[in-house]
Amino acid sequence: MTRAKYIYRICVINPRRVRVEKEEPGKPNNRIPGIFRYQDKITPEVKELIEKVRQNGLNDANQSRFLGEALFDTLFDDELCDDFIAFYNEVVHTKQQLLRVELHIDERKMPEVAAFPWEFMCLPEKKYSGTMWLATAPALVFSRLPSQRISAPPMESGANEKMRIALVVSAPTDLNPVAYEEVQAAIETLAQEQPEQVELLPVVNPASRKAIDNILRKKPHIFHFIGHGRFQNENGEIALVDEFDQARWISANDFSELLNQHRPRIILLQACQGAMESTSKVSVGLASKVVQQIIPVLVAMQYPVSNSTASRFACHFYKQLAQGKSEDIAVQEGRREISLHESTGYWKRDFATPVIFMQVQDAPVVQSQNESGFQRLNQPVVLDKPSHKQLHVKDARQSQGVKRALLIGVSKYGKGLKPLPGATKDLEEIKGILSSPQLGNFVDVKALSNPDRQEMEEAIEELFASSEKDDLVLLFFSGHGVKDSSNQLYLTTRITRKNSQGELVKTTAVSARAIHNIMNGSRSKRQVVILDCCFSAAFRKGLLVKDDRSVDLQNQLGGEGRAILASSTDYSFSQLDKQLSIYTQYLVQGIETGEADLNGDRVISLDELHEYIENKIKETLPVMTPKIYTDQEGSKIQIAKAPRDYSPVSDTPLVTPEGIKESSKADSLIILSLPIKILSKLVIVIAIVVISVLLRVAYLEKESVYCNDIIEGFHKGNKKATNTYYNDQEFKRRCNPE
Repeated sequence: MTRAKYIYRICVINPRRVRVEKEEPGKPNNRIPGIFRYQDKITPEVKELIEKVRQNGLNDANQSRFLGEALFDTLFDDELCDDFIAFYNEVVHTKQQLLRVELHIDERKMPEVAAFPWEFMCLPEKKYSGTMWLATAPALVFSRLPSQRISAPPMESGANEKMRIALVVSAPTDLNPVAYEEVQAAIETLAQEQPEQVELLPVVNPASRKAIDNILRKKPHIFHFIGHGRFQNENGEIALVDEFDQARWISANDFSELLNQHRPRIILLQACQGAMESTSKVSVGLASKVVQQIIPVLVAMQYPVSNSTASRFACHFYKQLAQGKSEDIAVQEGRREISLHESTGYWKRDFATPVIFMQVQDAPVVQSQNESGFQRLNQPVVLDKPSHKQLHVKDARQSQGVKRALLIGVSKYGKGLKPLPGATKDLEEIKGILSSPQLGNFVDVKALSNPDRQEMEEAIEELFASSEKDDLVLLFFSGHGVKDSSNQLYLTTRITRKNSQGELVKTTAVSARAIHNIMNGSRSKRQVVILDCCFSAAFRKGLLVKDDRSVDLQNQLGGEGRAILASSTDYSFSQLDKQLSIYTQYLVQGIETGEADLNGDRVISLDELHEYIENKIKETLPVMTPKIYTDQEGSKIQIAKAPRDYSPVSDTPLVTPEGIKESSKADSLIILSLPIKILSKLVIVIAIVVISVLLRVAYLEKESVYCNDIIEGFHKGNKKATNTYYNDQEFKRRCNPE
């Protein structure tokens, strides 16, 4: 029995484009591009309404709906709107499951867009799909994803550990009264009803910086602040209490600094304008500063609300937690509670005021002892036939983590780099064997074709940051690898290019150093990187730098429990034009047929896989030298199981004479095509094979000597060799010095 998760994530990429990412059990993640219709839908009338909301001048449900539809139409073009409605009906009505809608906007790039009150969104009436407000719909949860480069840690509790709640009340006598008694009573009731699970720490009242620091030393899981907040001079502030019980306003920076003492799992800021953001400055609001402290879940108010509304929301929030629901469901239910009250409804802004920023997947903070049928609807489980992911079983001899992989292929490039048509073709083959429960048994395999630099780096970061300690994480890259003058490696993207001097434009590629830092920050202790690429140089013309055509992958990417496999570090061999690369072909063959299980134990370890590929490539292309960089622990990582019965995953042929002949990098190899009738005669076949091999070996040896002599002379400064290196087209064709 597993928890079913259906996610519809909307990412605003730039002022013109959005991307939807759909996740559902048993299916690969689906990405759909769309148009961000900011210019068309955020009209002067809509901007006037947004300002009216900020000034608390909204008192008309029709205006709320007009604003909500405009915001929805801004994110969802006609195609995405139809897709969302269809996905919602399938998940909620057909499967009777909960749908999570997540909004990601990088406020560093688009502060005005991030500051919009997206919680107002509702389905347009023109779609004839009924009335639904995304922030209050019962079978849906709407949350925001912070613009964080570093992911928050997962919310885990120790065995028999109580959920500690810290309630902090700041009620300066020179400001309006703060109503906190009802919320305090609700938390006290929760602690009394579930004493083995919940503990209310001593209430902090009055609240000073010192008092907050002291309560944070007790490491609360939930930090609930009740008090006054404001957004003044384009900056967030919060009111604490001085020694005379008067208000002491402190900046968002000073308040968030207190969280360096301890970072709670959930922070609830019951303070006016705690989630309000500037439309022109980046990350100046209270919520932004708190989120930057890597808080897993933050709940804040983007507008001032009355004491009664704030208390109604908070009490309902804790009521939902007491029933075992996760924090995002509790917020959704709290917003719905506000919308159902006669004094607010949808004609005021109150229902859209609470905002939740999620950096982790849902996890109940309080485990309910008696789960009701209603709770099971909101915490859905899969009881029917097993999904694709449920079919994946853990390898008995591995630790209890799961296997996750990211496959990247880049076939197109910018100026100065040759295309590699086969690079993206590698992905589906590798994905097939890794996803197979009988072979790789990887639960999550994502393929990324021709990404730009940011998309590629974010995908790599997501892979490693979201992994647990015992997970096996694999990163596969097929494409160009480029070195700079300091021998630092960069993995290319579709926008990677060289400048007029022949130097790599580094901002267009992903550096090995960046990947190394991401891997070092991962909790996973089993990491694998497979690089099916060459490592050519990109130096300034005329710069006297020795290019020994190698890369120190151990230092640039290696680490404890980590394994790096590289197809070649000495020569440049591109992917074949009409089939997979040679390295990938043998990787697939070794796992798919089980031939890489060299010791016959039905399990394929990385050192076995490398040895198998190395031996196969020596037979086909001796000058290509695959490498492995790892420690003893990393080399024994089990990448796949050997099949009991050979059953090909794909009909794609392995390395063929035709494919090698068509490769622009291997066109000098001798291919002898024979009539089909001759192949029927075994003796002639054997003779022909022997002759072909001998001719090939002799020719390759001659080519290797020729190329090495020129390259060695070039490095020694020999004028003739230098002239040949730069100007001789025949040399470039035969030796490919790039």
